[in-house]
Amino acid sequence: MGLMIGENFCSLGEAVALHSRYRPEQVALTCCDGEWTWRSFENAVTETADRLRSFGITKGDRVAILAANSGKSIVQVFATWQIGAVSVLVSTSLPDEVIGSLLADAKPVAILTQDGHCRQLESNVQLRHWATRLVRDDGSRGATTRTKGHDFAAADQPLTIFYSSGTTGVPKGIVHSSRARVMTAAGLAAALSICPNSVLAVATPLSTNGTWMMLMPAMLAGCRTIVMDHWSASGFLSAVEAGATHAFLVPTQIRGVLDALKEVPSDTSNIQAIVSAGSPLPAQWKSEAQAAFKNHLFELYGLTEGIGTLLRPEDMALHPTSVGCPMAGVELRIIDDAGTELPADVAGELVGRGAGLMSGYLNRPDLTEEALWRAPDGAVFFRTGDIGKIDAHGFVTLLDRKKDMIVSGGMNVFAADIEAVLEKHPAVVGVAVVGVPHPRWVETPVAIVRSREPVEPEDLCRWANAQLARHQQIDRVLLRQEDFPRNALGKVLKRVLREELGE
Repeated sequence: MGLMIGENFCSLGEAVALHSRYRPEQVALTCCDGEWTWRSFENAVTETADRLRSFGITKGDRVAILAANSGKSIVQVFATWQIGAVSVLVSTSLPDEVIGSLLADAKPVAILTQDGHCRQLESNVQLRHWATRLVRDDGSRGATTRTKGHDFAAADQPLTIFYSSGTTGVPKGIVHSSRARVMTAAGLAAALSICPNSVLAVATPLSTNGTWMMLMPAMLAGCRTIVMDHWSASGFLSAVEAGATHAFLVPTQIRGVLDALKEVPSDTSNIQAIVSAGSPLPAQWKSEAQAAFKNHLFELYGLTEGIGTLLRPEDMALHPTSVGCPMAGVELRIIDDAGTELPADVAGELVGRGAGLMSGYLNRPDLTEEALWRAPDGAVFFRTGDIGKIDAHGFVTLLDRKKDMIVSGGMNVFAADIEAVLEKHPAVVGVAVVGVPHPRWVETPVAIVRSREPVEPEDLCRWANAQLARHQQIDRVLLRQEDFPRNALGKVLKRVLREELGE
């Protein structure tokens, strides 16, 4: 009989304690508000955790963190984990009424933030109710006397709640266990070769799960992390020249970096992995980025709920329109509207399961159940809401969001197919296709286009329709001056575009 000692599970919080023991003087974080070694970081985490305990916060409690991109925010997250509490990360850039609705849904026992956002809670009538739950950050860090031991969440207890982007409706609180977070972190660290000698550049908001998609592997592996307090392409390239090897960027950020490199050449030789995610990377941008990043570009398709695919640099030439193969430990299948599994290369809804999958939606068991598909063999999968297909070698191609798919004259029209055609026009810098009501076809596609130079919408419509199938024909092209409405990770909010059209 083998020797069994405890749970034999190392959480992300425990990983920090181990780094503090084995590499105490190695730099863990470089941020706008200071630099921490692993020892000083763990000390700051423990000091903050002790202060949280003094406010009566205990294991299992939900703690909201209005997270700015700073070292203090990361300390606050790990402090909640050290006492076994559940971190609820909320963006400070959201409208006050949205912050209020998320807090009302999460019902945190306390709110952690920094001074400027404390004033935001106290001054706004929609948020003032929550000001009584503020735990102020006095900014102290460094050596501390540990008053109590760690009380990390057990493997299957909740660790994080991230709210969905709301691209298709009201944001939902997505609950992940400690085990799910570690499994995701370990899988990505292996896939992207993140090790103690790596250097991660954080260029996206800490309030998004996509950011932690890279930050968790970095903290698990024990490498240095550079946190940018605000985005700029030049600032990112400076981080790369300072040693950054890994980063997650959304497509619009990648475009900014490519444009910056054209204006002022920069040394990108340190880059080992740039991960593009959040929304599809246009084919031309992908080709440029592969060259600029010396074939170290990865494209990741994933949902906050916890499944994903990865397209590796070596596969991009043969599978340019694919988002790659399932991540390690992830199983994907394709089903039709009746829930019947479909064969290879047939389009349908993508469903998946894996060790990193969410525990469920907070306060919404009905939505959790609605999101599940049960296979004939008893396996339980998550319905992604994305339409795609899987080839015989496991490569996944996305076609559309199920809710964004246009049904015109009884035919399924995938907006992504039309967008791919319009993106080839030299005048087009951005395009989003949505369906609008039609008296004969029920729905018909309309293209909303941003152009780099004057172009007649009728000419652009004719140009695109000449290359599209009959059932894909665009009803009209609308020109747009300002950028598309986007979520925090740059994904276009098509529901907002449809609302703006008023059709």
